[in-house]
Amino acid sequence: MEDSLLSVDKVIELIERFEIPHKNVKVDAVSGGSPMYSGLVAKGYNVTPIIAGAKADDEEHYINKRAEMFYQLQARFRRDEISIVEDRDLKAQLSSIKYKPAQEKRMQLISKEEMRSHGEHSPDRADSLALAFYEPRIYTPEIRWL
Repeated sequence: MEDSLLSVDKVIELIERFEIPHKNVKVDAVSGGSPMYSGLVAKGYNVTPIIAGAKADDEEHYINKRAEMFYQLQARFRRDEISIVEDRDLKAQLSSIKYKPAQEKRMQLISKEEMRSHGEHSPDRADSLALAFYEPRIYTPEIRWL
């Protein structure tokens, strides 16, 4: 728990140093990321919670939010909108992410559990990058006047 508190303080330090709007900070809100999310919220930082296993914003094309996040990341690389530092581990993790067809032709990633069963490590750095660049859909209801 102490490590989580130190991590929260480090994230707050970065938010303040780089003047990042709180809503632009996306945090894994379940499992290992939940102490980070809870800690930031408890200290008054209204960050954006992301649950990778939750349903995708675009349910027609993706089985869950994680598949949607990685597809968005892949699209940014293809459009040459981002580049990454020379990090062999990150590049290896990004190349280890595999898609597979799911029911109704929606995109799905091979799960971390399945990756581990094949001797691969959890792609934590790749997940962090996908999370950082993920743009959740903002719903703006239309008002129709009759």
